[in-house]
Amino acid sequence: MHANETPVKVMRIDNNKIKNGRKTYMWVYRNRPTEKARSSIVLFDWQRVR
Repeated sequence: MHANETPVKVMRIDNNKIKNGRKTYMWVYRNRPTEKARSSIVLFDWQRVR
């Protein structure tokens, strides 16, 4: 499994405009294909805080 944490600047949350953006986080997970499961799965997880 591979994982990556990336900070993401968001300009709106719940239809409320945020001046200069707000730092939020996106985690991306991806599995490694195997002989039985040839396709991989990619999961995106966005959160307002760590």
